[in-house]
Amino acid sequence: MPQSDQRLDQLLGHGTPRLEPLLRWLLEASPAASPDGEPRRTSRLRRLLEDLQERGLTDLVAEEWNHTSAIRLLAETGLPDRTTLVGEGFQRLVDRIIPRLDPEGDLYSLLDRLDLCEADALWIEGLPEDLRSAWAELLTPPQETWVHAAQLLAHRAAAVGLSRDLLSLDAQGSDADSPFFNLSRFVRERGERPGDPEARLAWEHCRAECSRALDQAHDRIEDRGVSTDLVFRLELLEAMLERIAQLLLFASGDGDGGAFAADLVRGSASQHGVLSLLRTAVKRLARRMVEHTGDTGEHYIARDRSEWRAMGWSAAGGGVLTAGTALLKYGLSALPLAPLLLGLGLSLNYAGSFFLMQLLGFSLASKQPAMTAAALARALESGDGQAREIELVAAITRTQVIATVGNVFAAIPTALLVSALWIRLSGHGPLGPETALHSLHGNHPFSGWTLVFAMATGVLLWLSSLAAGWAANWSAYRRLPEALAQSRRIRALLGADRAQGLGRFVHRHISGFMGYLALGLLLVFVPMAFAFAGIHLEVRHVTLQAAALALASASLWVQGSLSWLEVGWGLLGVALIGVMNFAVSFALALWTALRARGFDGRNSRRLWWGLLKTFNRQPGRFLLPPKSGDTLDSRPLEVPMRSLFLSPLLVLSLAAQDKPAPVRLAPLRVSPAATLSQEIGISKIDLAFARPAVKGRRIWGEVVPFGQVWRAGANNATVITFSHAAKVAGKDVPAGSYGLFIIPGEKAWTLILNKKAKQWGAYAYKQEEDQLRWEATPQAAPFLEYLDYRIVPTDTSNATVELAWEKLRVSIPVAFDTKAIYWAQLEDKLKQAPDTDWVPWYQAARYCQEQGIEAQKALGWIEKSLKIGDSFWNHETAARIYKDAKRMPEALTHLQKAIDLSKPGGAPKEYTENLEKELAGWKAAK
Repeated sequence: MPQSDQRLDQLLGHGTPRLEPLLRWLLEASPAASPDGEPRRTSRLRRLLEDLQERGLTDLVAEEWNHTSAIRLLAETGLPDRTTLVGEGFQRLVDRIIPRLDPEGDLYSLLDRLDLCEADALWIEGLPEDLRSAWAELLTPPQETWVHAAQLLAHRAAAVGLSRDLLSLDAQGSDADSPFFNLSRFVRERGERPGDPEARLAWEHCRAECSRALDQAHDRIEDRGVSTDLVFRLELLEAMLERIAQLLLFASGDGDGGAFAADLVRGSASQHGVLSLLRTAVKRLARRMVEHTGDTGEHYIARDRSEWRAMGWSAAGGGVLTAGTALLKYGLSALPLAPLLLGLGLSLNYAGSFFLMQLLGFSLASKQPAMTAAALARALESGDGQAREIELVAAITRTQVIATVGNVFAAIPTALLVSALWIRLSGHGPLGPETALHSLHGNHPFSGWTLVFAMATGVLLWLSSLAAGWAANWSAYRRLPEALAQSRRIRALLGADRAQGLGRFVHRHISGFMGYLALGLLLVFVPMAFAFAGIHLEVRHVTLQAAALALASASLWVQGSLSWLEVGWGLLGVALIGVMNFAVSFALALWTALRARGFDGRNSRRLWWGLLKTFNRQPGRFLLPPKSGDTLDSRPLEVPMRSLFLSPLLVLSLAAQDKPAPVRLAPLRVSPAATLSQEIGISKIDLAFARPAVKGRRIWGEVVPFGQVWRAGANNATVITFSHAAKVAGKDVPAGSYGLFIIPGEKAWTLILNKKAKQWGAYAYKQEEDQLRWEATPQAAPFLEYLDYRIVPTDTSNATVELAWEKLRVSIPVAFDTKAIYWAQLEDKLKQAPDTDWVPWYQAARYCQEQGIEAQKALGWIEKSLKIGDSFWNHETAARIYKDAKRMPEALTHLQKAIDLSKPGGAPKEYTENLEKELAGWKAAK
């Protein structure tokens, strides 16, 4: 007898069989297929069933399996024990170190002690049907066990769903309106009356409403900001609802027992993983952090030549400030301070300089890569096409180049000027001999660890961008700007207008301030922490090093010990430090953004080769400013993102994302997106907006506060696009896309066209970017649940854009100079028209004839059309032009020719008959 059979006999031969030893005996066998085709574990399971039946022990096994803890097994296996992320994570960590002692015979604990894995679940799913049926008959719990497990889980889900912070995400009236309020009742009725169709429909409706509420909550936290605890509870509720549905299905006599058993095994295997819990819960937070970072990063991308030039001047201002920062750093370092005080002083020096930079609108070049990488990840995910992606990459590179050049070429002259003034006043350089030599040698690219230090500084820059993203997410989640603007204490202290101004100031600067504060602390205290561990680490920041090089060179020059060769190596070192700062921070930020978005990297190689091909054709485009008239949104050509040192790093960053696309369900949008397009003459007005709903709320003055800028819709700001220059409310507006904003008042509204079309909400709105502001008075209108826009043409030149929501509407008059627009198009097209095509000349002549303008030009154009080709169309138009010119013989001749050409089937019969009647009338009038 095989040894395994002997052990089974021993386990079954002493009274009531115990489940745990039997299951351990079963799991010792491999679940993999054996040479005879059936896995050894399956053979053992078959043998166990046969022995239990032969010995008459099946009832005893079933009784032990249907222990009172079966309810816990069904309701809790695979689901978190705690309702907070911190609590669940701590509990899992403690359980790994000190296992919990549960009551004897507890099935939940038994499953946990077996250390099951994915292979065990796959084995259960692959069991033969005869074995599955036999064991299901033996082990399936009674109906009341399924019902009690579902009720237990429903009570817990209702408690989580009715927590205050989840209710605050639901804008639908009272707390009792929440679908979780009645969840337990509907689950109980469904379980107690499994054959009642009304109970089934009531449960299904309740479940659908709960799922809809969770989808809306997900959408709202995507719009606002993310709390990891809140996300954890939403995902816990989704899992609970799914488990309740499964339990009720089994309670009604349906359900796949094998699949459910495999799910329980998978849940038991995964529910104690600490890293998997954190990875899942933090992912959405990471996404929102990089979303906010990407929103900020959009400001660091020069989209046209004017923005490129502005970035250069902004960077120059940053370079001037950084030169002063570098000098003050050396001054503080020379003081006899304790390490902690010195660290705090240096951090305040950096942070203060960076804060001033933020307030003055200056730029720090090395801060940009980590911010712009998130914007690039957003473009890669949007699927706008390779050309768009390459344009964005090129714009990022060009912007970084001009920002670095602006920083360095302003920092060096400023530092030299300060040094000259210092020498003039004191007779010696600003740095001592040893400090100056150390600073000069510290820039040498191949002496020491300069490039490694520069790469480490790139990591610090990336970490500071995460801090900026976290601050923006926290501010959005807590609605900090609105809270400050509406705080009674702040309004009493500062006044209502200044309180709102404070809210706008915090919204605009909190991300930048937190990022700069983190950067200042990291630049100082990370090297100190490494030194405490015995590891030498120095900061190599491109702008600071450029200023340090200038200060050191001036100090050594006045001492007569300056080596110009060392200066040359130092300048090369500054350039390479800039590349390392940029490359490392950009690569890490791009990797983080793509991971947070679950990016499908299958097209990364295609993008990379597109970049290489474009670079080979036009290598200068990544470095030079865009041509006049070119913008990031309009440039049709592919532009490379490659600098000499960035290319290998970018391909590694993108290639690292080559993994299968994650499966995602399309979210049910609370405020669905909409587009509207209307032709006015030959011009067009386009609208892109989202439709929020009233949902029983008071809109004007509450949901949309009076006196505050509103996005005129939901989600992204409403965008209105004019194909040609127009007059809006009587004021000239160039062709293009604009963000449409409104400041509602109790009586009059201020309507705004803002030059920055694409922005989220009104949070980044800047009044200085307004194209046009005007006043309008809203009118009473029939109730509308969802916000709506209409574009109503009144003639070929004029239209009215109407916004309506709740019980108000407001109108925006728009006018195009259609005649001037058409004439400009006409002349432009005729310049391009070939001498072999009669149509454009005929079209131009017909337009003039119908409008009663430019009779001489119309005559010349129709004669040219007739010389190129004959058609009843151009002969008819010629006849009308000659008739208007009182030249009836030619008019009659051409009208007869038009009739003749139309008769052989070239035109509809009615057309020919109408021309014949018209010809008869002309002859009679003659």
